[in-house]
Amino acid sequence: MAKQLQRVCHDALDFIQVPGYPSAIRVFALTHSRRNVVQRYPWLISFSLGHKMKIRLAEKSEAEAISRFVSELAVTHIGSTLQVEGLENLLRSMDVDSTITRMTDGFPHWVALEGGRIVGIAVVKPPSHIYHLFVRSDRQRSGIGRRLMNEALWFISDRCGRATVTVNSSLNAVDAYRRFGFRNAGDEVVDGAGVRFQPMSRDLPSRAS
Repeated sequence: MAKQLQRVCHDALDFIQVPGYPSAIRVFALTHSRRNVVQRYPWLISFSLGHKMKIRLAEKSEAEAISRFVSELAVTHIGSTLQVEGLENLLRSMDVDSTITRMTDGFPHWVALEGGRIVGIAVVKPPSHIYHLFVRSDRQRSGIGRRLMNEALWFISDRCGRATVTVNSSLNAVDAYRRFGFRNAGDEVVDGAGVRFQPMSRDLPSRAS
């Protein structure tokens, strides 16, 4: 069923809150506006996910919670791929002051919340770079990462139209980004200040295509 819906709308699955449902599945195309999709395909409504979850833009007052969230996950999932110096540099870039600086500089931060607690984070460095994408360990492979990615892609598409989206993937996350449509941008793993990553990219289609 999901593959059939993807063929209809040409791109990825997105999840939204719908009155009467804990959460529901919506299909969208980056080549169409949300309004056009709803008008043309009003029957694309529901697959319950069983968790009450919402995604919204974060506020600066949440910088400390965001910093703690991404730092803990970085230690857990990325730390083993880095030397001590690299991990220290990575964590320094995730501290509260750095987080506030990015928010002040216009990096949109989306938080996924369940019961008021953060379960996922996505950050875009404008115009089209995925700066962070983290999901709490026990909620990975539950659709939260895709929801957050879709928010980021909508943001980029709304502002850039046709664009190449880039990400510097930690080595443990390469397969996850491939599931989101990214491919390696070059064969070499890059080492920047001791932080090792795989450059990746994917194209967003023109809205007119």
